[in-house]
Amino acid sequence: MAKRVLFSTFVAFSLCLPSAKACVLSVPGEYATIRDAIDNIQQWGLQDCTIVLAPGTYDETVYIGSVPEPGGPFHFPSIQSTDPDDPGVVASTIIQGGIRISAYDHLMLPGMIQVSGLTIRGGGINLDYFENSPETTVFISNNILSYCLDAIDIDSTYAEVWIIDNMITGSLAGIRSFSPSFTPVHVIGNEISGNYVGMEGHFADVIGNTIEYNLEGGALMDSLDEFGRNTVGYNIGTGVAVFGPTPNSVHDNYIVNNDDGLILGEQTAADNNTIVANDGVGVTFFGTGLDLVRNSIIYANGVAVSDPSGTPNITYTCSNIAIAGDGNLTADPLFASPAAGDYHLTDASPCINRGTPDYDWSISVLDHDEDLRVSGGRVDIGADETPFTSPPLDGDLNGDGTIDGLDIQLFITAMLNQ
Repeated sequence: MAKRVLFSTFVAFSLCLPSAKACVLSVPGEYATIRDAIDNIQQWGLQDCTIVLAPGTYDETVYIGSVPEPGGPFHFPSIQSTDPDDPGVVASTIIQGGIRISAYDHLMLPGMIQVSGLTIRGGGINLDYFENSPETTVFISNNILSYCLDAIDIDSTYAEVWIIDNMITGSLAGIRSFSPSFTPVHVIGNEISGNYVGMEGHFADVIGNTIEYNLEGGALMDSLDEFGRNTVGYNIGTGVAVFGPTPNSVHDNYIVNNDDGLILGEQTAADNNTIVANDGVGVTFFGTGLDLVRNSIIYANGVAVSDPSGTPNITYTCSNIAIAGDGNLTADPLFASPAAGDYHLTDASPCINRGTPDYDWSISVLDHDEDLRVSGGRVDIGADETPFTSPPLDGDLNGDGTIDGLDIQLFITAMLNQ
C-alpha cells in the first residue's frame, strides 16, 4: 500500500465531527448483498450509516444514491472493509464491479462519505452530479483500485473530495477529474502506476504521490493550485504538464526518466524541482511570460529547455548546459546514486546553499522528504534540502548557526500553514 501521509489525521478529525457514524450494517452478516443494505438505509431513512464488508468477493456494481426511493433526501452511507489499515483485509475485500455515488441537489443531505479499505475492480469509483453540495465531503482512502475503466472518475461534482493513500493501477485513467475547476479535489500520498494515463483534469492540490510507469503521461492537469513533493518517473509521454489560466505552483518534485519532463502553461511557477534524465525535453514553456523556473536542477535530459514563445524565465538553476538567467550554474549536481534512482544531493554538491537568496517561504516550508526547506542559511537547488550538521542552537529553526529574522519568518510561516 502507499505510504500513509495524512490519513490518520483525517481519521482523528472525523471522530471529532458532531455527526459520528450512528449505525453499522454488516454484509453478509446482516444483509446478503451491498444493495440490500443500501435499500434498507433508504427505506427507513437511516442517517450516518457505515456498511462494513467482510472479506470476500462481491460481484455487484454498487449504486449509492443513483436510484433513490421516493420521499425526499437521504444521508449517503459510507462503505468500508472490516479493517482498512490491514493490507491483507484490503486485498481480500473485493468489489467486482465498481462503486457509483450520484446525487442531485434536492436528493442529498450534507454529510461525509467514506470509501475505505477495499479492492475495487471493473467500474472503479465514479462520483457525479453533486450539484450545489459544498457541505458534502467524500474521502476515498486506503483502497486498491485495479483494472478499471477509470479507477476514480470525478464528473460534475461540487463536493469536496479527498483521495488519500490508495494504490491505483492497471486502468485507463488512474484519476480523472473533470468537475468544475473550482471543485476542491485533493490527491495525497497515492501510488498511481501502470495506467494508460496517471491522472488528468482539474485538481486543488496533489501532494506526496508516486506517479510512475503510466503509458501516456503521468500527471496532465488543466488547472491546479499546488503540485508538490511528488515522485514522477518512467512514464511514457510527459511526466508533468500544467495548464490553465490561474496561478499554479509546482514545487519539490522529482521528475525523472520520463519521455518529457515538465510542461509549463501560463502562470505556472516551478520551484525546487529535480528534473533529470528525461529522454526528450526537460522543461517546456508554453506560457506567455508569466511562467518561470527557480531553484531547480535540469540535468542530463535529451534537451534541457524549450520555449517556442521566447526566452525562458529561469533563475538559480543547475544544469549540464549553460542557461541564461540570474544565479544559474553549469555543474554536475553530484547526486548520491543516479544509477540506483537516488537523486539526493551529496555533501559536496554545488547545489547546496546556491538557491534564491531571498527565498519565498510561502512556496514550501518542507522539501521533498518533508525536511525543513532551508537548512544552512540559504535554500538549496533541487527537490532535496541537505540538512545542516552543526550543533543545534535553540531557536535556530533553519540550522544556519545563527538566530535571526529568517528563523522568525520560518516560524510564522509554519504556524500559518498548520
